[in-house]
Amino acid sequence: MNRGPQKTAVARHVKQSSRTCLLIMIMIISGLYIPRIVPLANAAFGGEVCIAQNGATACPTTVPLISSSPAAIPSQIRIAIVIDGSDGINGFDITLLTNSTVLKPAGYSIAGTILQGSPAALVNCIGDVGVNCGALDTSNTLHISISVSGSLTTSRTTGLLFTAIYNITIHEPAIL
Repeated sequence: MNRGPQKTAVARHVKQSSRTCLLIMIMIISGLYIPRIVPLANAAFGGEVCIAQNGATACPTTVPLISSSPAAIPSQIRIAIVIDGSDGINGFDITLLTNSTVLKPAGYSIAGTILQGSPAALVNCIGDVGVNCGALDTSNTLHISISVSGSLTTSRTTGLLFTAIYNITIHEPAIL
């Protein structure tokens, strides 16, 4: 019986397997060293972005409770999106996610924003409809990206970024 071709096939398989193992080991080892080469970037004052009662200009100290009596549930609600203690900024890109069977994105307002100058909307995607909607935008999202050219707010910025506007689509008491 001639075992020459079988030995050759086994030898090729062993050689390919050892090359594959060597390649995997190199990838694992390089993965351990590459993160140490990449420099880290940190902001001095990262700040916090939060939701708050309409009209607020600072983040609340407790979770905001937005409520109404069952007899007076409004058809629309306005929610302040606030930044607190941030480095100077000249824009933002924020996506808010809700359950559109309860709160359906309806719009936004930048009246009273802390941004200085003339803000320009780069993304204006309300419920997956609008300008420059992305792959992650859906009927449940309000995605806003605003920029101001050449003008930063002062460091430790605190104030209103924008007001999110939602239509209330369920008119019975619910915990959101």
